[in-house]
Amino acid sequence: MIRVFAWVLRFVNNCHKDYNKYKEHELSVAEVENSEKQLIRLTQTYYLPDVESFKFVTFIDNDNILRVKSKITERNDESSFFCPILLPDKREFTKLFIRSIHKKNCHAGIQIMQSLIRKRFWIIRDRKTLKSILNDCVICARFKVKSQSSGPSPLPSYRVTDCAIFEVVGIDLAGLLFLKTGEKVWITLFT
Repeated sequence: MIRVFAWVLRFVNNCHKDYNKYKEHELSVAEVENSEKQLIRLTQTYYLPDVESFKFVTFIDNDNILRVKSKITERNDESSFFCPILLPDKREFTKLFIRSIHKKNCHAGIQIMQSLIRKRFWIIRDRKTLKSILNDCVICARFKVKSQSSGPSPLPSYRVTDCAIFEVVGIDLAGLLFLKTGEKVWITLFT
């Protein structure tokens, strides 16, 4: 979704420029990052208009993106870890973002997804949102299915009826085994 939006932004920019200044090649990293920031800004302005109602401390950074102040400040880490970007729950952008991370990380579970997402983003009610999205994943649902088990099969009639000694005999063979002397032997078990 971010790359598609980056292509749309490039098209819009190319429409405003002269023919000689068109960008025609692959997307640059800066264009992808810019499109991600703009999508986040659009999502936040549309779905998070009332910031004061939240219980946590928020602020707007230099890129006009709403961030959350975390309690972890004494650690040497990236600024996105200290102040993650705030995202709304149950919105299409958030769902697509979670699905892409889920696929990139080989259909990881809820706890791993939480730790991966919290490095950069703070999703409101993230565990509930993650559960609902991961429960909709067809591949994960396929691997969570328990195999069907049938009850024990009934014994054949010759195993249950009374009979004379050695009337019914079973033979099991095991081998080829080598003794310490180098001889070859087989084991025959009569039951």
